[in-house]
Amino acid sequence: MLIQSNKQLPVNDNSVHPAATGADPDVFKSVLKDLSVALAEAAEVLEQTVLLHEDPTRKVQQGIDFYREVRRFKIALIRAALAHANGQQKRAAELLRIHLSTLNAMIKRYGIGIKPTIGSKKM
Repeated sequence: MLIQSNKQLPVNDNSVHPAATGADPDVFKSVLKDLSVALAEAAEVLEQTVLLHEDPTRKVQQGIDFYREVRRFKIALIRAALAHANGQQKRAAELLRIHLSTLNAMIKRYGIGIKPTIGSKKM
């Protein structure tokens, strides 16, 4: 399923980010690092969205590993709940309507990394 957005990014070919002017290489490195992190997070969100909207019945005709698909779906749901709850496991468990201890066990079992968001308390 292709997800389209009506949002368009502003494009201005004449503008140059202040970090790219060469004034401070450390600032430029910092901006590149921030962009890299943002891109990785966007890719993860896109992957989760695709997983949550896939139609697994199409794959059944070719043969699937049921337990692998269930595992992928659980991971996608947990990551989506954690993202929506800004990394707060208690809130994510509430959203999924499971016990916090169950969520903790699944996070460990599936090796799901938790990324604290900017401005949130360290978990």
